[in-house]
Amino acid sequence: MKKVLVSLIIVLLFAGAVFYFGWVQFEVPVGSYGVMLSKTSGLHPDPIVAGKFLWRWERLLPTNTQLRIFSLDPITVTDTFSSTLPSAQLYSTRLEGEPDFSYSVTVSSTAKVREEALLELVVKNNLQDQAALEKLVRDHLHQFNIAATSYLLEQTQHDTTGLKSQTITTQELVENTPVAQENPWLEITSSEVSDVRVPDASLYLAAKNAYLNSIVEGTGGQEITESNHFSALVNLGEILTKYPALSEYMISGDVAAILELLSNSKATLGTTAAEASHQEAAEASPAAENLVER
Repeated sequence: MKKVLVSLIIVLLFAGAVFYFGWVQFEVPVGSYGVMLSKTSGLHPDPIVAGKFLWRWERLLPTNTQLRIFSLDPITVTDTFSSTLPSAQLYSTRLEGEPDFSYSVTVSSTAKVREEALLELVVKNNLQDQAALEKLVRDHLHQFNIAATSYLLEQTQHDTTGLKSQTITTQELVENTPVAQENPWLEITSSEVSDVRVPDASLYLAAKNAYLNSIVEGTGGQEITESNHFSALVNLGEILTKYPALSEYMISGDVAAILELLSNSKATLGTTAAEASHQEAAEASPAAENLVER
């Protein structure tokens, strides 16, 4: 009787141990998600969440499985960008007082990883822990803030009322930024634009038009035409064809070497042209003498 009781206890202990080591979700904290990878079965097809019973035999084999725990709580990134509008320094010289066309924008965006995209994201980016996941989200949010600022500045350049920065919405920014469209795993829940300081759009456009008109009229520099561009490109093509070494210097950005090679090329061209002229004259002389004799 005692032997039977002892055997029963041993069996119960063994069964309890098997159950304990195969029980997965108890290791996942409430509010977090687990991603299980095993050497025998690979990636478990569903995220593991607390409160949802899951027992896996792969856990019984030592060192066979790896359980990575992640929190999908929202992450906020705030960036402040300041600079000047394109060609602002050139345009401002065309107006009295040379107005300031600098800007400063603060964008604060919040996002989280979609639950259904967690498994693919972990495998694709080989995310080992929560720190790696947060870094990935922060990097993408920073790129989103940059794109959102560019979009806002583009819109304000055509907005003479100055109200665009106050009425822009998160949905509009998400729909018009490539970062959000190209990364569907990232759910951007909010994006706020604050501390906006942008120049007067109508004044900037007036300065831009004044500068462009001065170029066309020849008061601000040499007139630019399509024929000039085309001729320049043709000449450049001919030079690069005759002197391939120029291509390497242009790629390297060695201006001194380019100028020296061009100088040598001009001298060579001049010598070659002179020699060709002398040769043509020499060939023409006998022909002229023959005509006289005839």
